[in-house]
Amino acid sequence: RTSGDDARRPSGRTDFRFGSAGAEAGYRDGPLKGREDAEDGDDYDPNRHSWYRSADRGYEDRYGARDDYRADYRRAFLDGYNETYRR
Repeated sequence: RTSGDDARRPSGRTDFRFGSAGAEAGYRDGPLKGREDAEDGDDYDPNRHSWYRSADRGYEDRYGARDDYRADYRRAFLDGYNETYRR
């Protein structure tokens, strides 16, 4: 058993607290870029970031279909970006 706070299980499998590996990665990356844009005084524009556009950062074949990963990544990236940019 692992705690919900653990990012990785002892087996090395990702603990998908957000429902998928893509969402987990997107929610990790989105806030970084949202905070970066806000601190730099940049306009709101998640599309400026290659991480958002490609949406396959952190993808591994074991996560399943790449298109599903990308959709989950972008959705979660936007959630995280919005939370930090709009503060």
